[in-house]
Amino acid sequence: MRKKIRKKMWEMMFTLIEMVKKEKHLIYLLHILKLEGRNPQSKLEGLQDCLVKLKNYAMQLII
Repeated sequence: MRKKIRKKMWEMMFTLIEMVKKEKHLIYLLHILKLEGRNPQSKLEGLQDCLVKLKNYAMQLII
């Protein structure tokens, strides 16, 4: 039973870490686009989606 719980916790931590990495990458891309003067609208939408998913996943971990 403990192994299953540990395995599930590891999977959730790994997923959360991957989502944070994606968020940081999108923020970096958004910064580059702003520096280049391009329209970052599509990247902004992707960042917002990622933030919502991250928030929802964190709420699931708390519950």
